[in-house]
Amino acid sequence: MSVRNRSITTAALLTFLATSTTAQTLIVDSANGTGTNFTDLPQAVNAAPTGAILHVRPGTYSAFGVSGKSLRIIGHRSANGQRPLIAPNALFRSISISNTAPGQAMTLSGFEFTGLSGGLASAGFSVTNCAGPVLIEDLTCSFTASYPFTMSITSSANVHLGRVSISVFLVTAGTPTNAPLVVSNSQVGIHDLSCTGYRTTASSTVATPGAVIMQGSRVWISRSNINGGASLTGQARGGAGLVVTGGSTVQFLGHPAAPCVIGGGGNGTGPGGPGLELSGTSVARGRGAALRGGFGTPSGAPAVVDATSTLDDQPSIAAASAELEGTVLPGATVNYTLRAQPGALTWLLLGTEAALVGSPALSVGALQLAPIAIVPTGVVAASGILRIPSQVPTAWPDNTVMLAQFLAAQSNGELQASNLFTATSRY
Repeated sequence: MSVRNRSITTAALLTFLATSTTAQTLIVDSANGTGTNFTDLPQAVNAAPTGAILHVRPGTYSAFGVSGKSLRIIGHRSANGQRPLIAPNALFRSISISNTAPGQAMTLSGFEFTGLSGGLASAGFSVTNCAGPVLIEDLTCSFTASYPFTMSITSSANVHLGRVSISVFLVTAGTPTNAPLVVSNSQVGIHDLSCTGYRTTASSTVATPGAVIMQGSRVWISRSNINGGASLTGQARGGAGLVVTGGSTVQFLGHPAAPCVIGGGGNGTGPGGPGLELSGTSVARGRGAALRGGFGTPSGAPAVVDATSTLDDQPSIAAASAELEGTVLPGATVNYTLRAQPGALTWLLLGTEAALVGSPALSVGALQLAPIAIVPTGVVAASGILRIPSQVPTAWPDNTVMLAQFLAAQSNGELQASNLFTATSRY
């Protein structure tokens, strides 16, 4: 490691290899190609021992449930970049992850979840009663049908969503009860989420929010676009972008290079929805993000806050935003890139397991790894960009998940934690 050159050497990355353990590896392939262990996901996740890695080849698979075990379920892209498709059916309707212990980690990465058949009433994705870390990344949930879809995170202590898209549209007139994303009694870190609420065509029904956070949840949102559903009648209001209630705490963090927008749903002839609805002794803090009311007559307010709740929104102060540039393959050079306030003093945290830490010192973005290594990485240049080059070890094993995050001490006295970001060698 060379702090002077602000680089991370092979020796630093080999820390991860020393801490990794050998896990059973299983191949799931709907085409039953060479080396296949299972041809569908429900049978694979039921048979896999805790700690196993499931490599899923391109194809179409049934939805599944995982309960009380630690698994890594990794989707592999085809030559043209297509990810494995998970399609609900009458027997396997939803994806569920539940009942993990603190030491049990779940990873689901690299899938599309779409389509319905068999006359289903609904489909869903649920994370329930998980004490261990749950990492969901590179997932597209796309439903255009007569059936509502909700991703729900309930009573779970350590959930991270990264590069997740929820696209839902009902062709019928009915408006679902739930928003597409609902977080309840949980701690969740969200980065790079795209989500829009359900529209309404009924004059007596408000369009749904894009997301709801409730029952004492703590949520961090960065580089995301969350919008309320549109109203197609002048008598009903557009949906709120984000509803926070029940003593919950939310931080929404943006940067000019990584915008975070929370917007209300529009209405062509009636009232637009608010960007944020905050109630029930809840707290919201924004840095560098945009709260926008939906268009309409009148337009929606950027935020509606009741007398018991607190909003601290400073859109002019950009939040730290991080990402990995390059492809993680043995011998390749990648950049750990931070965008933050010029002059900020920085550190890079490296780890293999995510954690949500409510440290008072992290006044913005109290979302932190359980670090194996903390690397001083210098001061952010006048450009507002800090790039840390790293050469991936030639011995780097396939599908090793590495987690990283920057800390940035800003000149205004705030110690910011960037979003958590991941790198694997499967691309």
